[in-house]
Amino acid sequence: MGFSQVWLATELVAQAPWAHALRIAATAGIDLHVLHASVTGEVQWENLPTPRDLLVRWGFLPMVAQIKDFEELRFKVKMRGIQGREPARVLAEMLEAEAPGLVVLGSSRSTGLRRLFGGSVSEVIAHHAPYATLFVPEGVRPFVDLRDGHVSLQRILVPLGDESAQEGLRAALDLVDSLAVLRSEIVLMHVGANADIPQISLPDIEGVSYHFVNHARGSVQDLILRTAEAEGVSVIAMATRGHDSWWDSLAGCRAEQVMRHSNVPVLMARVPPVPGIQSKQASY
Repeated sequence: MGFSQVWLATELVAQAPWAHALRIAATAGIDLHVLHASVTGEVQWENLPTPRDLLVRWGFLPMVAQIKDFEELRFKVKMRGIQGREPARVLAEMLEAEAPGLVVLGSSRSTGLRRLFGGSVSEVIAHHAPYATLFVPEGVRPFVDLRDGHVSLQRILVPLGDESAQEGLRAALDLVDSLAVLRSEIVLMHVGANADIPQISLPDIEGVSYHFVNHARGSVQDLILRTAEAEGVSVIAMATRGHDSWWDSLAGCRAEQVMRHSNVPVLMARVPPVPGIQSKQASY
């Protein structure tokens, strides 16, 4: 389990997405590719914390780090700035070509017509990411502490729409494994009759436990957000099929709507399309 490579793609000079991506790379020993998109001019790197500063602060490097200390790290950080009027398209092409296992995105929370016509670079990229996308928007409660690198992943919410929720669970377990979390509880949430609860496999993993919450009725989006708050989760992990209708293009799929209103990061796992079968919204 775990991710094989992590990319950070951001349209903002934001510290929280950077910290999450770097912590995953450092713990799992996988390369981190940092891609910063700029539409208006020069890419401003100086406002971001440098890898060295954070790695020293978190204990991955000694205070006075030498070249050999960097060489002994199990991963490398590769940084690239992308400029132009369509950075999302360029980044999307790169993602499809190289297929990283995890993309971490720093995003503003644009909505409605502005999002449809102006667009969010992060959301466009997310639709081209091959597997999992971790959204760390402005204002959420991070599960990686920027000061000391401490990871808080004691509880993760996985909504159950249909059998494709298995992908959301798999991404959640990959995140736990990549961050070497010793104990984590997966909160499985369903809306509807008990008879409609999808059958998914719950892997028996040391340190991982499962807790089930069912709501008889209500708005799926609202109940996901309310359950996340009530259960005190650190991240919401959702399977998504992306945009299935014209309304989704305007308002966003349920996973995106949750992302825009969530107080915690959202991990989206794309459900691979089945040729000849029309996608459904049940994956949330």
